[in-house]
Amino acid sequence: MYKRVSSFPIRDEPFLLTRNCRNTAHIHQAAYRYYRGERTEPPTIAGEEISVIDAPSRGSQAKRLHAHLIGLVDHEKVRPEDIAVLVPSAGHQEYYQALSDRPLPAGCKWAFEEYGVVGGVRVETVHRFKGLEATVVYLWGADTFSPKLDTETLYVTLSRAKSRLILVGDEMRCRSVLDSQAT
Repeated sequence: MYKRVSSFPIRDEPFLLTRNCRNTAHIHQAAYRYYRGERTEPPTIAGEEISVIDAPSRGSQAKRLHAHLIGLVDHEKVRPEDIAVLVPSAGHQEYYQALSDRPLPAGCKWAFEEYGVVGGVRVETVHRFKGLEATVVYLWGADTFSPKLDTETLYVTLSRAKSRLILVGDEMRCRSVLDSQAT
């Protein structure tokens, strides 16, 4: 699935998909900064602006992310299966541990590296989630990525969110991910 190939069994000219139908316009704009390839038209649905949950430490970030997530499930009635928390692959266990003891509303549970768990909020590394999508994505540890060095990872990760994207980490560094003009 991840192997790069130099040819395909179909010999016809490629049919390029040039309209983004996955994300909202705000998510498209953030991800497109890191995109390399044929021009892609943004979606017509603006959606919500990307938000940042700012806190100085992983523990305080976990607390704020957890409270925000509870608000989505309890007050906004977002299904847990529609939410994914994505973390950097390096040191992912630290992130997982910071969430694992935090209770979720009745009928909900953390789904660490599990797919298709009824009532499960997915928690995955950004690399494991490649090729997947969720209605709401928290990118926790967004402040650990370099807009100049991690362009492919940032494109893939930001574009996983269909409707809402929340970056979690140090506010200034998270904003640099959103404001960067990657080269």
